[in-house]
Amino acid sequence: MKIDKRALKNKFIELFMFIPLQKQLLASNDPAESRRVENILLKAYIPYRIFTRKARGSIGMAYDTRSYSSHNLAMYKGSSLPTVVYEFFVRRKDFDCAKKLITHKID
Repeated sequence: MKIDKRALKNKFIELFMFIPLQKQLLASNDPAESRRVENILLKAYIPYRIFTRKARGSIGMAYDTRSYSSHNLAMYKGSSLPTVVYEFFVRRKDFDCAKKLITHKID
């Protein structure tokens, strides 16, 4: 089995990346866009961290759960999925390269 040293090095760097010290590359609520950006960063060997945030707080989510369960709505009929925002953070020295890669248009 061949070990990719660059990928292993990136995983080690990612362990010690503290989000407050990094620069935000992208914030998106589209899971497909988030996966596209993640694949680009993986292929370019750019270490990154993803922080997920729910737009509705814990009190709001608890209220929704309680009200839906008490009314016995099957699979939350007519409601949208909970909004989740994916925030990508990279090291400051990698920011310009990463920004250029994710905004590159395919002709």
